[in-house]
This record gives sequence, C-alpha cells and structure tokens, in this order.
Amino acid sequence: MPIINEGQGAISKDGKSRVVFKGGQWVKDPTYVPAGAAPGSPVKTTPQDMKAMTDASAKAESERDSLRTYAGAGKAVDDMDTGPVKAAWLDAIVPDEDGGILDKIGGILGTVARPFVSQKTLDARDQLKTVNANVALAGSQQMKGSSSDKDTALMRLSGIGPAKRPAENHRIIDEAIYNSGREQARALVTADWIGKYGSLSNRSRNGMTFEEAKQRAERYYDQRQQARKMPKAPPSKRGGKTLTIDLDGNPIQ
Repeated sequence: MPIINEGQGAISKDGKSRVVFKGGQWVKDPTYVPAGAAPGSPVKTTPQDMKAMTDASAKAESERDSLRTYAGAGKAVDDMDTGPVKAAWLDAIVPDEDGGILDKIGGILGTVARPFVSQKTLDARDQLKTVNANVALAGSQQMKGSSSDKDTALMRLSGIGPAKRPAENHRIIDEAIYNSGREQARALVTADWIGKYGSLSNRSRNGMTFEEAKQRAERYYDQRQQARKMPKAPPSKRGGKTLTIDLDGNPIQ
C-alpha cells in the first residue's frame, strides 16, 4: 500500500478539482484553478478583497496625481535657483502677509531691489512656500490619524524649500518620484491579482502567490530604474555591422 505524505496533492480525473492530504485526510484545495479555465478564481471574492482592490486603484490614482506636484516643485526649484543666501534676500525684500512691523519695514526698503528680481523667481518662491505649507498640513493630518493617500504622497516632499540648494531639493524630489512609482507598481499588482484570481489568498495558475508576484514587480521596477541611471554603452562595429551591447557588456545577436 503506497504511503501518502502530509501535503501531497491529487487532481480529479476531470481536472476540475484538487485535494490535499492534511491531518490524515483529504481536503479540497481552494486555491486550485483548473487548466484551461476562464480567468478568475474558484473561490468567491470576499468583501475584504473587494476593499483591497478599491483601495489599490485609489492608491495608484493618487500616486499618479502626486507626480504632477513633484514635477511642479522641481520646476520651481530651477526657476528660483534655490539657496540659503537667495532665500534670505527674497525674505528681506518681499514682506509676508502675516509678518510683523520689521517685515513691513524690510518690504518698504526692498522696493528699490524688487524690480531687479524676475516675476518668475518670485512665483517659484511662492510655490515652494505653498508646498511647505501643504506638507505641514499633511503632517498634522497624519498625527491625527486621518491622513489620506494624497497626504502620504505629499509628505515625501518634506524637507524641500527655498533655502535648500538645488541639488538637495532635487534629491528629495527624485526620491519622492522613485517611491511613488514603486507604490504604483504594488497597487497595480494588487488590483490586477484580485481581478484575475479573485482573492489575494489565491495562487496563480503556475502556483505563484500574490506576495511573490508583488516582490517580482518591485524587483522589475528597481531594475528598470537602475537601468535608466546607467549610461548607454556606445555601439561598436564589426565587419561593417553595428554591434549592440547589453548592460553586462555582452553582445546582443
């Protein structure tokens, strides 16, 4: 009599179901998807899965919207040409609405200097100050426990400002863009998985779990980002033909 091991599986003759030997008895495998079956899961999608799918779609949308904010902040950094000296100078000649008497006096004295400052520079300074104010508001929402995906995305810009040098401002913005793209990849995998297999607890037809698929998407995203940063290898020629070289220096046929 053959020995049946714990966890051993068997598929029915018609291929429509699979059982697994657990605890001394055969039980139905709820994650099994019959070969050739229509896309979807044999298990009914739970309300929790539906919520996860809705949240993932909203997360992806919020991250896409945040990219416009990041791009606008990057342009403002360049337009103002940020830095501590320039920020202090602009603060001295441009009075704030809620400034005190000294700020107003500084604004009056700066009347002579302001014509030499372009409107583009002033607008960029105002935009960065607006970003700082919105980041502070998002931070207060997080402390209250009522933050949204939009607040989380905006908090990535924490640290940029008119007084920071352009290189540091762009480093923060580039990191925000990178993290936003990674979150989009995770959200899209989540929504796509539930749409195809019905539940995050179900496996794909080749046996992959959702967590494995998410990790694969993250690795793929990281590899693409690294590839974009690497300089392209110049093409060499052999026998009059162009030779294309991959990132490892190997010729591509």
